[in-house]
Amino acid sequence: MLCDHFVKTGKVPKDYAKTFNDLFERRQESDYVDFVRFTEQQVHPWVEQTEKFISFIDSLIRNENH
Repeated sequence: MLCDHFVKTGKVPKDYAKTFNDLFERRQESDYVDFVRFTEQQVHPWVEQTEKFISFIDSLIRNENH
């Protein structure tokens, strides 16, 4: 849905969609695979990527509503 409505239309860059998809996969993995553990070294880059993604989406929403 993100790709169809926002990436293909050029509203969201492909690298943000990749971040979103990667994080979704990690969430699925942690929900449905037994004994999944992520290290701080794995998680640290995800936090930075997520903050950038959220900031971008926030500004996109703000600009669409003005």
